[in-house]
Amino acid sequence: MSCFSMRRLTTQDADFPRQLTALLAFESATDDAIERQVEEILRRVRTEGDAAVLEYTRRFDHLEVSGVAALELPGQELAAAFAALPPAQRTALEQAASRIRLFHERQKAGSWEYEEAGGVRLGQKITPLDRVGLYVPGGKASYPSSVLMNALPAKVAGVRELIMVTPIPHGQKNPLVLAAAYLAGVDRLLTIGGAQAIAALAYGTQTIPQVDKIVGPGNAYVAAAKRRVFGTVGIDMVAGPSEILIIADASAHPDWIAMDMFAQAEHDELAQSILLTPEVALIEKVAASMERLLPDMPRRAVIEASLAQRGALVQTRDLAEACMLANRIAPEHLELAVADPRSLLDRIHHAGAIFLGHYTSESLGDYCAGPNHVLPTSGSARFSSPLGVYDFQKRSSLIEFSAKGARVLGQVAATLAHGEGLTAHARAAELRMQDTRVVWDESYGVGVANLDIQHRTLIDMVNYLSDFLASDAALDGVDATFDEIMTILSDYTRQHFTEEEAYMRATGYDGLAAHLLEHAAFIGRIDEFRQSVREGQRLTLTEVRALQEYLGHWVLNHIAKSDQRYRDHVRQSAAGA
Repeated sequence: MSCFSMRRLTTQDADFPRQLTALLAFESATDDAIERQVEEILRRVRTEGDAAVLEYTRRFDHLEVSGVAALELPGQELAAAFAALPPAQRTALEQAASRIRLFHERQKAGSWEYEEAGGVRLGQKITPLDRVGLYVPGGKASYPSSVLMNALPAKVAGVRELIMVTPIPHGQKNPLVLAAAYLAGVDRLLTIGGAQAIAALAYGTQTIPQVDKIVGPGNAYVAAAKRRVFGTVGIDMVAGPSEILIIADASAHPDWIAMDMFAQAEHDELAQSILLTPEVALIEKVAASMERLLPDMPRRAVIEASLAQRGALVQTRDLAEACMLANRIAPEHLELAVADPRSLLDRIHHAGAIFLGHYTSESLGDYCAGPNHVLPTSGSARFSSPLGVYDFQKRSSLIEFSAKGARVLGQVAATLAHGEGLTAHARAAELRMQDTRVVWDESYGVGVANLDIQHRTLIDMVNYLSDFLASDAALDGVDATFDEIMTILSDYTRQHFTEEEAYMRATGYDGLAAHLLEHAAFIGRIDEFRQSVREGQRLTLTEVRALQEYLGHWVLNHIAKSDQRYRDHVRQSAAGA
């Protein structure tokens, strides 16, 4: 006869869907009471600061101190804790840290950019967060591994300051936790926990600075607090009690399955352990293993309560149905304790971490495999991922347009903005479409070196004038600088046109007559505008825009189109020779 009560379910039972929902329904039974208490804690810490933190620390952790500053441990104490570890523990901690760091180095993203035709440059800038708060559970069990799993990805990401909080009930410090904080490079460590620690990190107090993001797992109170402060600060996820789901076939070892379920159950009474298997015989063997192994567990009472309240041994029709249920449950940890685990891998879509094969215990992932053990719980693996370097980095989009690019895509933006009734949006794009700055492109070359040099110079001069026209000085009436620029442009244009026309005559270009008309029209327009300004006429914004548009469009169209016809003539002449 079993020494404790544990659910046994079968998917063939007509009532199984309701039974599964009841098994997974953790929050509905606890939210109301927890939320009310957490709301009060957050309110008091936000308004009272250090005083509230001290009061809750006395009440929940039974620590009497003179101030919050006394709850911060100096760096020397962390270093001393690391140095005092037994060699085996120090080596194990160093090996775990090395593997975790190595895995997370592969996650580090870098900034990138790419360039499109027309002078459009786009990209993404990666920036680490400035300050992060790391919550490390304490209380019933202390977790040095959580220090490594939270702090090392942040360090790899380049976070400037890491502030760790962890409770020490009755003042009992775990040397391994302190040593792990030292090894991981934690900048500050405060011995506070619970919702009051989350509130202090989120809002800041007289002693504790506000952070940008809070990460790390905790109990239901910590999870509720993180959920409430989200928006004031970022959070990694809302983590609930720990979970394991095991899919097993007849090849699984019942003692190994039982101990893996114990490993989750010993976290706390609300942890969840579920076995899915089509093998009735395996269920019986696992139950027998549990009954035999449980009496030797130091945390027997916690394990027994967890398995009785939230554990289950579930018989499925086959392994395919077990995978379907796994996706429905979306567990924190999923073990594939089957003969061929990779044959099931493609069927699994939702799980925080997947452990493949009989020898891959979830404990390896908790401590030293390398991937992070801070994982989504309570079904959130459907849309969330494990903690990683990416949780400590921000992404900023980079957008850069040249004048040419703004003209091309400006019309797209303006059309869409007008369609949405946002006139200012449209006008902001349209104004830049009027920017007549011209960018030289090698395709504009005509094959005559001297003319190509002159074309480049002409473009530079037109752009210089366009920049001047865009300045306030151009609207101040007659201006000597403007007249000087226009004179230089006019003189240089005449010189260039004379040389270009001479080349065309010398090569027998049949488009010369049309070219002469374009040259004359340009010179006439420039002279006309110069004369009106010299007579003291004040430039209006409309006139400035008109001149800018005319100069840019004329030069671009003339060089990119009319002169290209002469280029074709030069090439044909060279080929005929």
